[in-house]
Amino acid sequence: MKLRILLISVIITFVGILAYSFVSTELYYESTLARTRETLAVYMNVYDEEYSALGEAEAEAFSQKLGGARVTFISADGTVLADSEDVEVNENHLDRDEVVQAAADGEGYSVRRSSTVGTDYVYYCRAYGSGDGEYFVRIALPTSSEWALYADFLPTVAIYLVIDLLACVLFTYVATYFILRPVENLTRQAALSARINTRFKELQPIAEVLNERNKDI
Repeated sequence: MKLRILLISVIITFVGILAYSFVSTELYYESTLARTRETLAVYMNVYDEEYSALGEAEAEAFSQKLGGARVTFISADGTVLADSEDVEVNENHLDRDEVVQAAADGEGYSVRRSSTVGTDYVYYCRAYGSGDGEYFVRIALPTSSEWALYADFLPTVAIYLVIDLLACVLFTYVATYFILRPVENLTRQAALSARINTRFKELQPIAEVLNERNKDI
C-alpha cells in the first residue's frame, strides 16, 4: 500500500512539475522575444538616415552606439553592403524572412539561427529610401533557442524533483500511518471484545462486519 501511494504521488507531482516548467519556459521565452523586439524597434529609431555611406565603418559605429548590437546594411537587391560583425557575407539576403517582410510592409521581424556566424538572433529590419535608392537596415541581438533555454533550467527542475520525491516519501509515511492505524485498532478490538465501535464514519461498515462475525462465533 505504501509503495502504491508513493508511486501515484510521485507520478502525479513529477508530471505536474515538468509540465509547469515547460509552460513557464515557453511563456518566459515568448516574453523575452517580445521585449527584445520592442528594444530593437527602439534601437532602429536611433538610426540616422543622413549617413553619408553604408560601409563597414558606419555599421560598426552604429553598432557601438547601440551597445554592440549586430548591424547589417542590405541593398534593395539583397546584397549585404556591410556587417558590424566583420564577417564576409556572400549569400543574398533578399529571401531572409525579416527582409521579405520589410520589403512588403516597411519593417520585418524574425527569430532564427544565423548561417553566417552560427548564432541564434532576433532580427529586426526596416526599409529606407525608395525606388533605386531603397535599402534595408537590419539590427539583431543574440538569443537562446527555446530548447537551449529549457536545458539551462534543467538543473533547477532536477532540484525540485528531488525535493518533491522526499516530500512524497514523507507524505506516504504520514498518510499510511494515519490511514492504517484506525484499521489496526479495529482488528485489535475485534480480537479482544465482542463488539467494537469506531469514531470514523468511513470505517463503520468494517466495524459492523466484524461485529456480525463475532456474533456468529
